[in-house]
Amino acid sequence: MRCVFCKKNSENSKSVEHIIPESLGNKEHILGKGVVCDNCNNYFALKIEKIVLDKPYFKGLRHRNFIESKKGVIPRERALIGGDFDIFIDNNNGERSILINNPNTVNKIKNKEVFHMIVPHFTEPTENDKDISRFLGKIAIEVLVHHLYPNQEWIDEITDKPELDSLKDYVRIGNKPNFWEYHQRRIYNEEDRFLNLKISPEPYEVLHEFTLLHTDDFELYLVIAIMGIEYSLNLSNPKIDGYKKWLIKNDYQTPLYDSNERKIISDIKKGWQDGDSLRFFQNY
Repeated sequence: MRCVFCKKNSENSKSVEHIIPESLGNKEHILGKGVVCDNCNNYFALKIEKIVLDKPYFKGLRHRNFIESKKGVIPRERALIGGDFDIFIDNNNGERSILINNPNTVNKIKNKEVFHMIVPHFTEPTENDKDISRFLGKIAIEVLVHHLYPNQEWIDEITDKPELDSLKDYVRIGNKPNFWEYHQRRIYNEEDRFLNLKISPEPYEVLHEFTLLHTDDFELYLVIAIMGIEYSLNLSNPKIDGYKKWLIKNDYQTPLYDSNERKIISDIKKGWQDGDSLRFFQNY
């Protein structure tokens, strides 16, 4: 067995590969040991996934949706109240708390000199972000493998296919090309729920979903949605023009699901609401 990215022997590799990070709620889309070698797995975790997950949008997304890391920790949210503080969530009861290190700030709160706390809310990821681009490239290769897994002959073909080498090198090294384009848009709201009686009689949440799109121009695209943001990336070359062309031809419908079968329910609220409680702790 060889790693699909670096092509080196991976028979002794011990780590499984999560196509989408566990810290984005993925527990099921996993590739077995050796498909991605331990070295590539560790590199992707530290140099690509961690960098993306620590960006303000993804950190806030995980915080307000109570998505735990692989260590079972919900990331903290940054806030302003007379200074910078982290808001953290109790995993057991979901209560938000803030730890205050500055006694002057505590006194201002007690004396009612401070009335507002500002919590920045990043509703969209940064566009044209190279870290996100490499992150999507890694997912694209792994989704392709996932569609053929566990057929080893087909996985070997993906490993050796020269047309995929540029994308693999971009993910592993990040130097050529300088930027691999991707398309980004919101297709449903973060708090939306869905109803499809073929799947469930009750509304359900979609953390992420993905597919591969073959266009009439013989290009292959990853299309993935993470909490309502759809990203698409061309596995064939660094340009995204073909997907834009496909969107125009198909009235901007997403290839991820059939809107006639799956209905969006948008009246469910999440995140900060009027009346939410917040506990303050003094740390001095």
